Amino acid sequence: MRSVGILFVLFSVSAGPAFAQQAAQPVPVSPASLSSLVSELEARNPELAATRRELDMRVARISPAGAPPDPTVSVGYMSGFLRPPFFPSTATPNAFRQIGVSQEIPYPGKLALRSRIASTEADAARWEVETRRWRLISELKTMYFEYQLAARNLEIVRRNQTLLDQYRQIAEARFSTGRAIQQDVLKAQLEISGLIERTVVLERQRDALRARINALLYRAADTPLDADLAYTEPPLPASAEGLRADALSRYPAIRRSEQEIVRGQQSLALARRELRPDFGINVTTQRGIAGMPWMYGVDFMVKVPIFWQRKQRPMIAEAAAALEAGRRMRDATVADDGTAPRGHTRPLP
Repeated sequence: MRSVGILFVLFSVSAGPAFAQQAAQPVPVSPASLSSLVSELEARNPELAATRRELDMRVARISPAGAPPDPTVSVGYMSGFLRPPFFPSTATPNAFRQIGVSQEIPYPGKLALRSRIASTEADAARWEVETRRWRLISELKTMYFEYQLAARNLEIVRRNQTLLDQYRQIAEARFSTGRAIQQDVLKAQLEISGLIERTVVLERQRDALRARINALLYRAADTPLDADLAYTEPPLPASAEGLRADALSRYPAIRRSEQEIVRGQQSLALARRELRPDFGINVTTQRGIAGMPWMYGVDFMVKVPIFWQRKQRPMIAEAAAALEAGRRMRDATVADDGTAPRGHTRPLP
């Protein structure tokens, strides 16, 4: 019992001031700060860079989505079978050459809707970039604080191990002179073995966290990491309702879901407008070989959607289902993030 008490006192003397010092003193401020790691993540993380390139891809689709169809230019020749094409003889009075230009004209409003859909997809991609950025920054900060905790725990355990080793040497010296029992030496050795095992566990945990942080920063896994970076704690709203309102107004995943709903509404409107016919115009000019004057013709065409039950109707059903799925996903995002009060169902727009 006397040896156990001595061990407890030694551990309290070594660990107590360390814990008290950590609780009383703020994080030591060094020239580097946690914000520098965040800036490095934003500049170097491959996942975030790939998401930004996907945004560039979405933005590049806006202009082509609203562009009209390309016109078609045709060149033709008509004659008998006695002469090769485009090399008729003046003795062939019925032969003639023709040039035509045709243009497809979508029903009014279709191109504008397609452009708005592409723009909405780009806006959703922007919020996806923000969602990914916030998630990676949150993961970086969480990993860093866990790394900091593991490093400090490791420092405390090593300090306790040094003190217990000194106690073991004292106990062995007292035992060799007959002023202590062997049980004190064995208990000291047992406590030291437990601290050695704890040290190995903490070192592995620290190294794993450092490797994960370096992976987020696109560094080598063994790059050294400072465990004493300065950081600030942003103030939180005073109430849970204020925190919920702040999350609803700022959380990127919710804003992205809202853009998906807008895109679904626009896609549904476009699918319904596909029931309206598209138009086409064809202008042709021709001239005979035997000195005939130039003539022209104009054709006006209408694309009639007679197979609407097999084409446009399923497209409308698909767009309606996608819109409802987007609304449900928005509600799921709000519920998963805890921003909706329990027992309350947020109305759908």
